[in-house]
Amino acid sequence: MLNIEYKAELRERELARGVLQTLGAVFQGKFEQTDVFVRVPEGRLKRRECAGEPTRWIWYQRSDQVGVRESHWTLLDDQQVALRFEGLDRRPWKRVVKCRELWTLENVRIHLDEVLGIGSFLEFEGVVQQGVDASETRMKVEHLVAEFRPLLGEPIASSYEALVEPLSEV
Repeated sequence: MLNIEYKAELRERELARGVLQTLGAVFQGKFEQTDVFVRVPEGRLKRRECAGEPTRWIWYQRSDQVGVRESHWTLLDDQQVALRFEGLDRRPWKRVVKCRELWTLENVRIHLDEVLGIGSFLEFEGVVQQGVDASETRMKVEHLVAEFRPLLGEPIASSYEALVEPLSEV
């Protein structure tokens, strides 16, 4: 799958909710998520845990650049992880714990994230599926970035995983 993404620090959460409502975004819920990262030779691999949902693995590749960028990702189950990453040491390397508010606006998922130990963030994920144009999705995400710019702090080039400390080796 392909996403068109953007991430930045969020300075004004309440105002962001107001902008989302004004734009017609739909609130989907609030979730406690834990992403446990393991080291892989290429890309990033995390096991996502969220109460009330099945645990899933997400493998993705995304450049660490500031601004709107592409992310290629795949959902995997335990068996697929074992086949794709034969002999993989699945010991947790990093853990990201977050409270995520999920909003949607057409094919764009909007996350208001409070990440334990590192702060508040806003993330746009424009989902490019069959019948959805990637360049049109990019324009939607760029438009949202412009709409929210006064509420944003520094843009974030990396994933949350890069912003947290490695787990201590036992």
